[in-house]
Amino acid sequence: MLAGREVEVVIRRKQDMRSLDQNAYWHAVPFPLLQEALGYDSVEELKFDLMGEKWGWTETKAGHRAPMKLHTSLLTKAEGAEFTDWLVRFGATLPSPVWIPLPDEVAA
Repeated sequence: MLAGREVEVVIRRKQDMRSLDQNAYWHAVPFPLLQEALGYDSVEELKFDLMGEKWGWTETKAGHRAPMKLHTSLLTKAEGAEFTDWLVRFGATLPSPVWIPLPDEVAA
């Protein structure tokens, strides 16, 4: 199918996607704490805004804003760790600071 056409080959290290443990932690600890502190009705709405605040915003073709990384499932493990650290710092900088324990500080 590509015979006679220009092609591009990209080689890079395979990225490990965020883990189920990372996802479980976010939904058990920082998201509920921040949802309550910030008065969000739903975790999905909160996640949308947090992802945009952390990773930046883009504009859709319809003219709406959307996070550059739309879902936590699109994060690599390294980005997930960065997001966790960011959530902890974000909570601490709120007008009424929210203490968010790190994953190793939470009982299973």
